[in-house]
Amino acid sequence: MAVMANLRGVFHGLLLAMVCAAPVACSAPVDDPAQSDVGQDDLDHLGLPSEADAGPSSFASVDAAPAPHDAGHVVHPTDAAPPACLLIAPPHKSHLTYGLHPYASDGLRAIGLGAGDISQTIGNAPASAGTHAQDGSFMGYAYSAATDIRIGGLSQAQIGVLLTKLAHEGFAAWYRHPGYDGWPSYDAPHIHAVYVGAPMKSILRAQVHDWIAGRNGLASHTTYKFHTWTKCERDAVWAEFVKHNPAKN
Repeated sequence: MAVMANLRGVFHGLLLAMVCAAPVACSAPVDDPAQSDVGQDDLDHLGLPSEADAGPSSFASVDAAPAPHDAGHVVHPTDAAPPACLLIAPPHKSHLTYGLHPYASDGLRAIGLGAGDISQTIGNAPASAGTHAQDGSFMGYAYSAATDIRIGGLSQAQIGVLLTKLAHEGFAAWYRHPGYDGWPSYDAPHIHAVYVGAPMKSILRAQVHDWIAGRNGLASHTTYKFHTWTKCERDAVWAEFVKHNPAKN
């Protein structure tokens, strides 16, 4: 456990606080509309349990209002509440489910999600266009940086809170709402999340670029309207992303 904690300090950083008023040298490339390798996302949900079959999300029991800080998280020592652009390193715990990066697993646990809330990690369905193919291995765990999260029982307000909390744990994430933001009306609703604290394939890097620019992470590259994140939040996610991935695809 001590070894894992030390590794976490080296690779992920115990605390990354991006001060909103301070200049950020690694601002994201917001004008990159021609990323042709963004796939149509994870369309292989036909073989997965439906939202009705899966039951309500574990996040449904969490307050819709973000807490000042979650139990077990490291917070800025001088602030009553962490700034909006804080990335938080939760304590390392047992691996949530197959296909998650260990630190992604910790982040999902920290915001109240369980194994039953994960509908897809590593997968090779043709419709996914490689989105969920394995990205690598870390601490003995094979992982895809892409994770799909069930949203059964969540209101749109709760989904918005979950998207913000995912960003604070180092995920670029979108709610795939059928018929909205470029997501087909006939496909399953879910959250598609990309963990930025690890090396990933080019198709996911392109999706992160889209998220930073406020786009939908799909082939259409249209503006994402369901939820917005502050510049500080986007800068903090970008800073973590470029620690592990090239700044340009």
